[in-house]
Amino acid sequence: MRAGADHFPAARADLGHLLVDTGRIEEAREVFERGMKLGEVESMLPLGNLYADVLDDEQAGEAAYRAGAAHGDAHSHHNLAVLLEEQGDLAGAERHYRAAVEGGDSLAKRALWDLRGDEGSS
Repeated sequence: MRAGADHFPAARADLGHLLVDTGRIEEAREVFERGMKLGEVESMLPLGNLYADVLDDEQAGEAAYRAGAAHGDAHSHHNLAVLLEEQGDLAGAERHYRAAVEGGDSLAKRALWDLRGDEGSS
């Protein structure tokens, strides 16, 4: 997997996930950060998740999610929206939930409804 990481963005992301799953968090962070620096969208969401969920660094997580969202990744939009909602930025959260829905993130539609209080709407 390491050999393929320099040639295939998905291999780099898979390597990072394997490193996280085996407890090698710092090494995983380095792998995902390398992918992000190379503009590999496949590394941006998992890097954001690593920062936000494991390393407890919301600011770095937000930066990674924003990078993925800027490249059109619907799941990065969704995770950024969740983070913004938790921070009280409801307008920003709504904007990113909408972008996630438009990008095909099926869970974002429900989150948008919940944010807006539209549970009964279609």
